[in-house]
Amino acid sequence: MWKRSLPALNIALTFILVLGISFSVYSIVLALAPNPGHNLTEVGGGAVQGDIIYGSAADTFAALPKNITATRYLSNTGVSNNPAWAQVNLTNGVTGTLPTANGGTGIAFFTAAGPTLARTYTFPDANATVLTSNAAVTVAQGGTGLASLTANNVVLGNGASTPLFVAPGTAGNVLASNGTTWTSVGGWTLLGTATGATVTVGPVIWTGTYSRLMIMYNITGYGGGTPVGRLLIGAASISTTALTNGSTLQDQPSGVFVSAVSAPSIPGFPLAAVTGATGDLRSGVIYIEGASGSFKRIRANGSNLGTIAAPPKIFNGAGVFSDLSTNLPIQRAQLTVYDTLIATAASTNTFLTGTTITVWGSN
Repeated sequence: MWKRSLPALNIALTFILVLGISFSVYSIVLALAPNPGHNLTEVGGGAVQGDIIYGSAADTFAALPKNITATRYLSNTGVSNNPAWAQVNLTNGVTGTLPTANGGTGIAFFTAAGPTLARTYTFPDANATVLTSNAAVTVAQGGTGLASLTANNVVLGNGASTPLFVAPGTAGNVLASNGTTWTSVGGWTLLGTATGATVTVGPVIWTGTYSRLMIMYNITGYGGGTPVGRLLIGAASISTTALTNGSTLQDQPSGVFVSAVSAPSIPGFPLAAVTGATGDLRSGVIYIEGASGSFKRIRANGSNLGTIAAPPKIFNGAGVFSDLSTNLPIQRAQLTVYDTLIATAASTNTFLTGTTITVWGSN
């Protein structure tokens, strides 16, 4: 019976074989031209060595040619974020902190500003602290250790400690050494000057009080007689007749000092021990010591003009001044002509032109 069914079986097997071959051919066709028909060998006209294939759009491939410049990296900086060759963008293309071994800082919180060109900064080959505006520079680093300095004070070194300061003190003070340190002490302040060709030259008037006065005078001569010039001092006014001075004077009219001449209880301080002639040119310096409102001591050194053949003759004097127990500060000075060393009234003779008086004060 199976022999009678053999022809039908052969027909069935032949049909199955033909169907299998048909499916195989169909699969091969699809493999050679897959839907939707991509052909990788025909991208952009074909691929060459070094090209990178990427999807440029949906179901579309493109080739990115190799970049022959060293060194470049793939980035998403192409059109529509397509791949492109680029250098590493340090602004947003890296992550992490570059360690010091690789030339970085090893920290993520450091910025620098200032240079607009390549500059060279040399650092010590040692651990060190960078000076900043965040704190005062210490003495060890060459600073003061202070955030501010007292206005108008002089800075004094103080070893490894913060510096010391010397205040200006009063007007006219100078910086002086006591052998150990520096202090502000009274210097000389110009109080005024006067010149003229009258019986009185001055007065020079000033304000304030001084414990020391230095008076420079120059007498060019007298308009007549044999008078003598005197220095008069006072407070708000000067009296030419008040008996305020007692003086001891010494002159050298003939090469040697004559005996001291006493001139007690007279107005002013004589600037010679002998009465002069019309051509008796004299100049010198007078020092007055004593705090305002106290008894004053007077010292004077001067000379006449002299010549090379006849050197100047020297004058010395010492005296005291009292403001008649009123204890007023000295605030004016003048030169006045008197006819004798002990006269109590001013002369009618005058100084010659060029006679001057200049006053300096100190504390």
